[in-house]
Amino acid sequence: MFDLTSIKFIKGSQRDRLSYSFVGIQKNCGEDKNLYPLEFWLPLGFDDFDCTDFSKVKSFFFLMYRTFKKYLQSKLNGLNDDEKNNKRDGVYQTDGGFSFTREDNEQVVLYAKINALDKILEGYDELIIASLEQKYHRSTQLDYSKIYKYLHQSIYLDDDVIYLDEMNIAKEVIIEKTPPIIQLFCYLFIEIKKELSEIDTVSNKAIEQSELFKEHYLNIDSGLFDKDTFNETIKTLKEAFDEIDNASIYKDSDYWHFYEAIEAFLYGENDFSNTSDIYWGISNFYDIWENMCQVYVLNNKDLNSVYTKNLALFADNQGYLMNLKNITNNPFKMTMNNEEKERFLRPDLVVIKQIDFGGEQIFDKIFKSADKVLIKDKPASIFRISFEKNINTSLPQLLAVYNRYLSKNPYYQEDKRLKEYKGVLSKDFNEFKRELSTEIYNLPLDKLFDYKPSLLTSIGLIIVDYKYMSEYHYQNYDEQAFYEKSTDKVKNDIKKQLIYEWTVQKNMENSNTESEFWIPHYLNSEKATFAENKLLVMIKNDKFNESKISIFKINFMFIQKFYLEL
Repeated sequence: MFDLTSIKFIKGSQRDRLSYSFVGIQKNCGEDKNLYPLEFWLPLGFDDFDCTDFSKVKSFFFLMYRTFKKYLQSKLNGLNDDEKNNKRDGVYQTDGGFSFTREDNEQVVLYAKINALDKILEGYDELIIASLEQKYHRSTQLDYSKIYKYLHQSIYLDDDVIYLDEMNIAKEVIIEKTPPIIQLFCYLFIEIKKELSEIDTVSNKAIEQSELFKEHYLNIDSGLFDKDTFNETIKTLKEAFDEIDNASIYKDSDYWHFYEAIEAFLYGENDFSNTSDIYWGISNFYDIWENMCQVYVLNNKDLNSVYTKNLALFADNQGYLMNLKNITNNPFKMTMNNEEKERFLRPDLVVIKQIDFGGEQIFDKIFKSADKVLIKDKPASIFRISFEKNINTSLPQLLAVYNRYLSKNPYYQEDKRLKEYKGVLSKDFNEFKRELSTEIYNLPLDKLFDYKPSLLTSIGLIIVDYKYMSEYHYQNYDEQAFYEKSTDKVKNDIKKQLIYEWTVQKNMENSNTESEFWIPHYLNSEKATFAENKLLVMIKNDKFNESKISIFKINFMFIQKFYLEL
């Protein structure tokens, strides 16, 4: 297991100006590689992260380890068995870890080369642990009918006497205590689970075996991931491991199962010289950042926030544009050369910021007419209602309200053949309008769009794209700097975002749009709400500001915590 104190950290302006989107641990190829053999590349926006605080560094490392694992599992869960091993469209295992291809054919590689952790976590098996409590050991008995098979192991004495110490004859015995190899494994497993904040998922039996090992081999103040005792504890564990192995007589496949896991943990650093430059981490970290943000929005229950699934119209989910309100007139649907296959533009997120029905004028948009007339020969007047077409199928909720008020008109109920009696009684009309208005505000948004978009005086929409970029790239954007990767990226992002806005405004009547880019940021404080963790960046670049796109720094730790706890 590598020592976190011997790692060089790459963060802030040292990395934010680079287009290299790797996050993780890799070899240090610089002049100080003898002092710091490894580099930990932190995410973009981590300028204020305190790398001198050992406990904070250790905690963040294990959070990132959990994040990578959850991200990989989410990718695997979205694939069938064939796709999991398909190098073109799915996730597949490489010598370095895992790799998958995005929908845009760009490869994203997740390196899972920390055998020190992976082997222990993947090696825990309750059934195998239980089976090792009852095994076959060598017997002291001799079978003289098979002695000829052991003559080469015998000691020849005087007078042609042969001395044979033992024969390899199996005998089942019951072990009164758990084998020490299991106790050592459980100790490592428990210590890792503590750092991953997953100790609640561990069985009591494993915890008991861990405690037995600590009592026998370690000091009270020994700590596997403690800064002051790390090296001493690792040395003691190696000595205990060698002692246990030498004392173990019977070694079957179950024994080697745990042996290999422990060996990888204690001596895993020896494998580093044989690996590629990247030790552990992910290339193209932007895909994890996008996944973290999208998972947050689509699972956020904060009623005071607009960034929730309830207010989302569209969301890009692993290459598929989710039409969350089933809007028929999808502004992002494209038709190309009469192709049968449907194609879509894919903004990361489109949410409703504000809806305006236009107050009392809403009735002018629902009714063709609402005329007040006196009923001939009756002491009453009614409002004759004429709805816009398709209300029967498009807005049955409104028709139900209307029919309920028709039932309150006794004159129409007496003889429904007399159309001049059909209408809402004048005395009930204000109540009818109030109830109808309430029903309209409760209508699903897709019903409003499919029936008559102009029913809405205006609808304010926010189009969000999650960007794994640093603030530096926006502040220093220069549209004239050709062939510079970061500049080209920002330029293309601006164009794409403006196309999103244009197609919404052209295809969704009365819509007003605004755009946001979300970039990662380390905030050295814990805020309670998303609004407190979403910080507007004041861009001092006139060329970029012409796009009228707002840049927001999102607290990485807030999003990560939500992502891992979900």
